[in-house]
Amino acid sequence: STKIRIKSKDELQILGASVNNMSTRIQHLLKSQVEAARQEKELETARVVQETLFPKKDIKSGPFVATGSYFPASECGGDWWGHFSTSDNKEFICIADATGHGVAAALVTAIAFSSCNTVANLYDASEDYRESPEKILEKMNIVMWEAGGGLTTMTFFAAFINNETGVMTYANAGHNPPFLIPKDPADERLKAKKRAKGRRCLQIQARGTPL
Repeated sequence: STKIRIKSKDELQILGASVNNMSTRIQHLLKSQVEAARQEKELETARVVQETLFPKKDIKSGPFVATGSYFPASECGGDWWGHFSTSDNKEFICIADATGHGVAAALVTAIAFSSCNTVANLYDASEDYRESPEKILEKMNIVMWEAGGGLTTMTFFAAFINNETGVMTYANAGHNPPFLIPKDPADERLKAKKRAKGRRCLQIQARGTPL
């Protein structure tokens, strides 16, 4: 950081000015490298924390089996999925995607995770939430608004699956329509009009606005 002071007006002055300019550029480079390393460390920390929000890879609860994979395009993203078992033999599944990526999107997924945890704890205490995914989304919409002031949106699919009856009750807040693949290829729902011949899956078409 020491500057060369040369009072002469010859080649030495030109050389001294070049050295001073080079030292300034090196200082800026070192500072930018330190800042980049700090940001990279923050992103790595956010990534590690976000990974802890996902369920374990393989879940088995009675007849219900779930497996999931997560491959973010950057260090951390806005995608999240969760699973909670209820006391009355139902499974609560949620799939979400926050706008954007990076630390900001990871924070939104952390809010969604905390909200779903809270709702799961309220499930036994309140009849309002039982098999009512639309009420859960309404509550989460309020939480998201209060936390972000409407600056960030999140698509969200929520569903209850009854292990005894096999019935799935669901609500969708702007998320891509999930696919339902019947185990039986002769399932009557696959024979609906306008369906591509030989197609083995159904789209769950319920739609709503993002949180």
